[in-house]
Amino acid sequence: MTRIRFTVAGTHDLLLPIRNHLILSGYELVGPEDQPDFCLYGAYGYDLDKKSGVMRGIPKIVLSTGDVYTGVHKQQTPFTEDQVLEVPQVYDPLALAILFANIAEQSFIRTTPHTLVLRTFNVYGYAGDAPVPSLVTDFLNSGQADQPLCITSPGYQVSTYLHIDDLFVAINKLIPKFLGGARGVYNLGSPEEVSLRRLADAVWQHTHPGDTRDTPLTLVAPAEPNRWHHVPDVLRISALLNWKPVVSLQKGIWRLVHEVPEKGV
Repeated sequence: MTRIRFTVAGTHDLLLPIRNHLILSGYELVGPEDQPDFCLYGAYGYDLDKKSGVMRGIPKIVLSTGDVYTGVHKQQTPFTEDQVLEVPQVYDPLALAILFANIAEQSFIRTTPHTLVLRTFNVYGYAGDAPVPSLVTDFLNSGQADQPLCITSPGYQVSTYLHIDDLFVAINKLIPKFLGGARGVYNLGSPEEVSLRRLADAVWQHTHPGDTRDTPLTLVAPAEPNRWHHVPDVLRISALLNWKPVVSLQKGIWRLVHEVPEKGV
């Protein structure tokens, strides 16, 4: 049986975990010159693809980010994929990475007809023996060190957090759909909404079972206008894949605290 061949390029925190997951799932990693069936491209960095000539005709799954919606600060409803994106302000510390992701999305959609964009929202959990960089992991590290959890003031901003196991299930369902012709832009995240304070409380309770103290917090001033409701609308990808997350935030935090991670590739 011929294995599906893929290549990787670009920069994204999830690029290596997904690459390793695909290898473990039986996909074959090859170079861009070896006629892969698709490219997994990370569009959350600062470097444009240096092999654009070789890569131009290869179908692409572009890993983007929900941070492309950062320019919209006051919206109280979930972000939809058809929403017109705003250019982030120059004082936003993530502005360059966000701007690159936006440009990369549009560039590949224009130049490569076979492109599917995934805007990921706050993925957390272990990939192999290492945690994916995330706010959940930062809180966990502080809690396990018995240090106050640092949150952006006032702490009532709402976001969602997707466990990496649910991400992998979505990827498993997505690739056959993509190779079968699925295209477009899709949000990929959890519909379970939680404030920063509630997230901090949940992590503290798991790292300090039986502790009746209030969660110790350090409030820091926002470095950008607060994103009060940074939540994805996931109806489009749920309909495409017949998929929804099954790992609740409480269960996901419990796994981070108690489960021994498996070695990755």
